[in-house]
Amino acid sequence: MDSLSIPSGFQAFIDAFSEGLAPDPELWLDEWSENHVDLPKEIAAEHGKYNPDRTVGAREILRWLSPGDPCQRVVVVGPSQFLKTQVALNAICGWIDAAPANILALEPTGSLAKRLSNRISKMFDRVGKLEGKIAAPRSRDARNTLDTKEFKGGTLYVATGGSASNLAEVMVRYLFFDEIDRAEGDLEGEGDAVKIAENRTTTYRYNRKMYYASSPVRKGVSRIWRLFEQGTMAIVLLPCPHCLEMHELRGENFHHDDELTRAWFVCPACGVEIDERHKQWMLERYSVVEQQPGDGDTKSIHVSAYYMAPGRVSWLDLAKERAAAQAAIEAALEDPHNLMQVYVNTREALPYSAAVDVADPLDLAGAALDYPEFTVPSGGLVLTAGVDVQHDRLAVIIRAWGRGEESWLVHWGEIHGQTLIPNHGAWLDLEALLYGDDKIKHANGSPAIIRAQSIDSGDGASQDAVYAFCRKWKHRGAMACKGASERTQAKREIFSPPTVSIDQDRKQKAYRYGLRPYMVGTHKAKDLILEVRVPLGGEGPNRMHAYQTVRADYYEQLTSEVKAPGKKRGQHVWELKSGVRNEALDCEVLACHAARSLRTHLLQPHVWDMLELELKQNGLFPVEPEEESPSLEPAPAPAPETQAQPVSAGGEEDWIGSHDNWLND
Repeated sequence: MDSLSIPSGFQAFIDAFSEGLAPDPELWLDEWSENHVDLPKEIAAEHGKYNPDRTVGAREILRWLSPGDPCQRVVVVGPSQFLKTQVALNAICGWIDAAPANILALEPTGSLAKRLSNRISKMFDRVGKLEGKIAAPRSRDARNTLDTKEFKGGTLYVATGGSASNLAEVMVRYLFFDEIDRAEGDLEGEGDAVKIAENRTTTYRYNRKMYYASSPVRKGVSRIWRLFEQGTMAIVLLPCPHCLEMHELRGENFHHDDELTRAWFVCPACGVEIDERHKQWMLERYSVVEQQPGDGDTKSIHVSAYYMAPGRVSWLDLAKERAAAQAAIEAALEDPHNLMQVYVNTREALPYSAAVDVADPLDLAGAALDYPEFTVPSGGLVLTAGVDVQHDRLAVIIRAWGRGEESWLVHWGEIHGQTLIPNHGAWLDLEALLYGDDKIKHANGSPAIIRAQSIDSGDGASQDAVYAFCRKWKHRGAMACKGASERTQAKREIFSPPTVSIDQDRKQKAYRYGLRPYMVGTHKAKDLILEVRVPLGGEGPNRMHAYQTVRADYYEQLTSEVKAPGKKRGQHVWELKSGVRNEALDCEVLACHAARSLRTHLLQPHVWDMLELELKQNGLFPVEPEEESPSLEPAPAPAPETQAQPVSAGGEEDWIGSHDNWLND
């Protein structure tokens, strides 16, 4: 058949299909950038023809981002205003020209996304190879707007990484995520922004390119540093002008005089001083060295501002910044570490640690005690539970408390199942665990009763299910809880009485005996647990113990957060370490809240004596607990300042009847 007789639409399909089957043309982005990128002065301090050798590491990163390199993930840890974004702009232009496909470029905030979009538009105007390939902006056409730029073969999306919806709608081959350490850790309750973004590239599993660039923030929290450690961890080495030994420019070898008139490095090999006049000669002979094979998919590199070319930030400028930061620490100013963190993060491109160091998980595991799970040691006299609610599981900690709030872990685990529908799924298994009355035993064999349980209701999706559970088991000490707001969390006490009933009577007024959610002072609870209790060893008040067979992830999750400077001056907040789950810590906070609701920190010695006597009597004459048949309707409750608790199995006084009676008897 003559090709002229083929319908034009079918011929167009054949041409597009054939083009899709063809392999990508040979494209090495460093060479492409040299030949085709002309930097406009509006976006570059050094405008004109692009030279990748002018910036240390740029050539290597561009080659990693090229389709011909097998790596899929490129991670750059670098200082501010150096290397990272310009490399991304070059790569985007090169991909559009020679290997077009959908591209997603993400910034942590809307203002940064707008700035990036403007820089991209200016680049498009100056790169001749893109002429005719980019859709022209039109007033009534969304094909080339702030967040969408169409080109032949795909679309470039510029968005913020702060919204889950921005990451959920498109499939892309190329991903650029800038300043990921400033992006949300848990994106609108849907998980880590980096993971959500990577899922957009699943269709291109074998030829995708994901480029992450950022200055790191705090040690243990930094996501870019975690990705760096996942990769090849390349560093830049320069030759010493005196002995020619290759070495890295590191902060510990950086010096300046007292008058801040001169700054220099000391060669770690020969010990001779290296002046800045040697820098250009050294930079022209740099070498990138990979320190490990990594995961096989990730190439990563670290470079600092010490490697900036002459004419940019000088070593003396950096010395003055570091000296000012050190002076602030020595003067003990309000939030003294603020300037030093800025220097370490944005100049040395290293994660900063002004945080409170928590105990090592291995040390905690080594101090575990030899007693069985679901067994309360002899010192444990009051049991509480903390329950953290996820969409597909419940995390549970049961802890026994004794004199001086010394405590023993009785159980740590998870109940898998749906948690969104009341009285179904995981909630039924939780009832059996907390109220079965035969699962937990004291060391003397008598049954143990969990007297108070604090259950997280902060997740809006599962909130109704939590409320239904707490209404049903209110008479057994179930409390629906929420963490205090960021504005008030530092001042909120671990336990405070609830004030507002969420239930209404027939006249739509607050029902006096309805469910009253509790606000948890999570900040103070973590201060107490991580700063005071976890570091303590041995036996005695405030010690936290665990059993030797506890699930392996308990200690890592318990120490999953670090305390670091917050956004406000003088404020410190607890932040989750990168890549670590914290359900165990959240459960410990809730179990502590439940204990404080029983005022274990205020109990007089005679109350502890009574509890211990009751335990010994139950051990001598064990009795079977009576079966409970709780009503599905909200149970009558004391006035708002009290919370009903289970009645004790014995003793001369009903001292366990409520939070108030607990203390008064």
